[in-house]
This record gives sequence, structure tokens and C-alpha cells, in this order.
Amino acid sequence: MPVGRRLDLSRAEQALREHDGLRDGTISGAEKCDDNNTNSGDGCSADCKIEDGWICPTPAVRCQAAACGDGFMVGSEECDDNNTDSGDGCSDTCHVEPGYFCPTPGAACQKTACGNNVVEGDEGCDDGNTLPWDGCSPTCEREPTCTDGECASVCGDGMILAGDVEECDDGNQRDGDGCQQHCTKEIGWDCPVTPIAAASQLSLPVVFRDFISFPPRAPPATPISKTTSVRVSQQAWCSLCWAATASLCTGGFATTPASARRLAPTAAS
Repeated sequence: MPVGRRLDLSRAEQALREHDGLRDGTISGAEKCDDNNTNSGDGCSADCKIEDGWICPTPAVRCQAAACGDGFMVGSEECDDNNTDSGDGCSDTCHVEPGYFCPTPGAACQKTACGNNVVEGDEGCDDGNTLPWDGCSPTCEREPTCTDGECASVCGDGMILAGDVEECDDGNQRDGDGCQQHCTKEIGWDCPVTPIAAASQLSLPVVFRDFISFPPRAPPATPISKTTSVRVSQQAWCSLCWAATASLCTGGFATTPASARRLAPTAAS
């Protein structure tokens, strides 16, 4: 009996498919396409009409983008800025180029801004600062977690370490590019793992903080104004607050607000 029920259901479904020619994977009547489903947004609409920016050359097979550069972002395209020029954020094959994001199909792409608290383009993260070792690097890449000398990568950091359970890691957590946001492979994609040889040099970000000259002086009771340049002596308190502080004590002056608050003035200029 259970087998008979399944068979009856299959026959009913087939009859529904054949009704007025829709959803049967063949083009007939007024149909312009038939991709064997009634979902709109995949190139062939629910009433079997070809949607803008698509072509559907083969019945019962999913549709595809008509052309890169036509202003419609469809199919496997990551972007479409209405041209086929590379170097402007969207490549000649309609893939987003490093350092750009393309939020609006048909419009120009924009450069990413690491540190603005918005994940854009190929950024793996953006926590609103450019400090290292807080989970998101100064270049907006996800950092591995390390405990007692043992490190484990996180999904989206572009690494697969020994013991990781990731199937893939392409340096981001976007869907639709072959590697899903949880670092599992998408159907129809291959994500080969490429071993990286050890470099001859290793560059690491460094943060210096709380360097005090001797004998130390007490910091001022009232914080120094953000707009005040303060001359400091060699024995004044001086703190390298963060790696992002570009210029500190240049020519004997505090030149950034973050450092100016930590300097004891000898004479205001």
C-alpha cells in the first residue's frame, strides 16, 4: 500500500506538470522558457517568460546571465557596472576586484574602507578599528585564535590549518562564490587547497603602550585639549597609545588627540 500511494502521488504530480504546458521542462504554447520550476528570479519567471538580463537557451536547464556588462547582476555574476573594463572594481568577467565593493548593479563600484565598522567587498571583517589581535586585523582580515601556542583558524580568514573542519576558506563569508559563509563548498564548485610555503621574513603588527620616562612625572589633572599642541621635555610622560597613532612627539610636540591626552606639558605653544 505505501508503494501504491507514492505511485499515485507521482502520477498526480506528472499530470499537474503537463497541465497547460507549464513546469514540464519543454517549451510549448506561449512559453518563452521552461526551467522545470515556477520560481521567479532565476531567469525564467513563474509564467515561463525570460526575465531581464538572462538567457535560457536550453529547456529544463537553469538560465544564465545574458552578458557581463549589461547592467544586470544575475546568475553567477558578483557585480555588473554596465561595462567590461577591469580595474574599476568590477572585472571584465563581472567579479568583484580586491579592495572594492559593488552595491548597486549598473552603477560604479566603490573602494572599501577598512575600519568603518561595515564589512565591504572582500573584507573578512570590520570591527570599526585598525588594531591587531582583537579578532579582526588592521587590514580587515579575520585573525586565528591561539591558546598556549596552539592556533585554530576561523571561517573567513583564508586559512585551513591542521585539525580544522572547514571544507573551504576563501577569505570571506559571502555566499555564491563557491564557499559558503560557514566554509562549506557550494554545489557545482571546486575549492582546491593550495599549500603556502614559509616566507623568508615574517611581518607582525606591534603595539607599544605605557612607556614611561624616569623619573616619571604625574600626568596633568586636566586633559589637554584636542586642538592644543604641547611641547614636552625628555622626562615627560609619553605613551605610544596604539599602532594606529601615526605621529607621536614629532619634533617635541604631541600631534594626535590620542597622544596629547597622555603628555604632561612643560610649556604650551
